[in-house]
Amino acid sequence: MRTLKLDKNNNLTFSNDFQTIDSKEAIKQDIRTLLLMWVTEYPFNINQGLNWYQLSQYNNKNDIIIAVKDRILQDKRVL
Repeated sequence: MRTLKLDKNNNLTFSNDFQTIDSKEAIKQDIRTLLLMWVTEYPFNINQGLNWYQLSQYNNKNDIIIAVKDRILQDKRVL
């Protein structure tokens, strides 16, 4: 899968045209972006991201680790 390349600040990269990435780099970038996102933050799919507010209220490291792992494994490209 091909996706638009982002810089370290999550801005699109551009050099005469939008830059793209694929394979492992794309998966890594997509998962990083997903994990930085709060649930309901993305207006086109409010189920994206994690409910960081709720996880922080639990204040349980194991619950957070499980939630992050589960969210990563929801991506069909991750084995």
